[in-house]
Amino acid sequence: MNTTTKIPQFGILEGWPGCDFPDTVPVQGFYGNVYIYIWYIFPILHVVFGTFGNVMTSIVIFRNFRKMTSTSVMLLALACSDTMFLYMTPFRNWLLYIFKVDFRGFSDFGCKILILLVYSTYQASSWFLVMLTFERVFCIVRPHKVKLYFTTKKAIIAVCVIVVLITGHNTHVFYGFGNHPVSEFLGREGCQISQENYITFYRYYWHWIHFATSYIVPCTAIVFGNTFIVYKLRNSAMDSKRAETASASNTRTNDTNGTTSKLRPTRLSKQKKSVTLMLIMLSLIFIISQTPLTIFLICESHLLYDANKYACTDFPEYLDKAGKFKFTEAIVHNLGYLNSSINFFLYVLSGSRFRKDVKALLMCRRLSRAHVVFSETRNSSLRNSDLRHSTSL
Repeated sequence: MNTTTKIPQFGILEGWPGCDFPDTVPVQGFYGNVYIYIWYIFPILHVVFGTFGNVMTSIVIFRNFRKMTSTSVMLLALACSDTMFLYMTPFRNWLLYIFKVDFRGFSDFGCKILILLVYSTYQASSWFLVMLTFERVFCIVRPHKVKLYFTTKKAIIAVCVIVVLITGHNTHVFYGFGNHPVSEFLGREGCQISQENYITFYRYYWHWIHFATSYIVPCTAIVFGNTFIVYKLRNSAMDSKRAETASASNTRTNDTNGTTSKLRPTRLSKQKKSVTLMLIMLSLIFIISQTPLTIFLICESHLLYDANKYACTDFPEYLDKAGKFKFTEAIVHNLGYLNSSINFFLYVLSGSRFRKDVKALLMCRRLSRAHVVFSETRNSSLRNSDLRHSTSL
């Protein structure tokens, strides 16, 4: 067996039981080597593309500052929370693996506040999407009262309330985390759990609470909301088709010249089909990117325990399990980061109005006075440029 006397820097899991390392250590296998390159490459790509996209989204919104809508306010809040999350998590992990620098470890207070921001920005983004979904559903149910209930001022208040509630919900990290971790959590970095009596809460309860507040409740609301939207759009399309058929029949009957007029599909019906497909795609992206990560976080403690029990008795087996754990961790985390880094590109793909605004921005063109990028819906149907935001996380 190939061996080395040097311990791999990232080969040891948190919760090392404290026994002595063997004199010779097996070389890491495929998983133990590949996961490092995943952290080398993908986090910085998420940061670069996510920062560019969120900044572009913010600029497009601020170009319409005097005509901002509630949708614009919520999308701006989403862009801000996503950008903060990108720098608190993927950028931090990239620095950790490339330069061996962890800015969470600069101070005890910095450790606490950065952990707070990670959880808060992640959860806030999910709830901003719930707000957007609820607004879009209301556009269908009460289309003529959207401007009355969903004003810019009310949207700002709602964003502030969400931020305050979520931040308060996560303040327990000020007690539990610090730069002097308990022995059970010694491992990759210094910023870890620092209170013995906090371990049980964090390990057996907090992951479930975080799972509920950041994923299962928002995801359920988003899926049900968009299912309702798709259902209404489909019914509306069927009603339009029946109306067109009836109109065509009347036209043929009343045509005194003996000619038959053919009706083309309306632009609105094409938009509805496009929106339906986009809503399904956005919902799938949200579920695909977040489900593996949330499941992994719930199972993390069990997986760590399963690997660490071999640390003192069968170190090659331990190193193999540690490599697979870290490979899985790298995959699911970088998949989850998509939720914060590709929203802009989804907006461009799904919204013709947003796409025109981006083109005008890049070509330094002025917007028309009547132009509003995220306008409220004025009729019983939803515009494509509005609907595309209901599930983009």
